[in-house]
Amino acid sequence: MKNKAFGLWSTIFLGIGSMGIIAFLSGYSLAKLALRYPSRGGIVEYLVQEFNVNIFSGGMSVMCFLDILQLLPSILLVLEFLHFLQ
Repeated sequence: MKNKAFGLWSTIFLGIGSMGIIAFLSGYSLAKLALRYPSRGGIVEYLVQEFNVNIFSGGMSVMCFLDILQLLPSILLVLEFLHFLQ
């Protein structure tokens, strides 16, 4: 019997599982931050709490905004698909 290190499906499941774990840990840490610093600022407020107002916290805030913007085409695609199903 051959011993393969990883097959295709094993690699895919490992990748999906690790993404789920990372998403869970990110959500958990943001929930803990929300309980500690309750405000409407979201992740930008957490950056300012940790790094004060400087170029790093401003740059990371812009990166978070651009990350949200990249989700818009996916959202529009889902909405068009739902409209197509009706």
